[in-house]
Amino acid sequence: MKHSETTGAMKKPTKRTAQKTPSPAELLAKADLVAGGFNLHDYRDVILKLRDKGLSFRAVAEWLSKELGRHITHVQVFRILKHEDDTPEGIVHDAGLESELAAENDITGKEGKA
Repeated sequence: MKHSETTGAMKKPTKRTAQKTPSPAELLAKADLVAGGFNLHDYRDVILKLRDKGLSFRAVAEWLSKELGRHITHVQVFRILKHEDDTPEGIVHDAGLESELAAENDITGKEGKA
């Protein structure tokens, strides 16, 4: 028997039952039932509008976090603006965006890691 740290009582060990490994087809069927994930890129126009109004990446992230009810980082906001789907490479290098993000990180002493 194991000692429970939370209640101080003794617990009986549980038996492990052999589980059948699901086939790839079974897992694929289950995956179809999972709800789609959150895509911040859907809010790109909102991000652009807030940036046009002069909000920093951090301020935009804080505003979106409050409005969407989920944690959004300034780096995620930066990446949405850095990423352009209509370019062949998929990524647009914008030194202005990168230098502004670096300046925000220097001011706050935080690094932009997602």
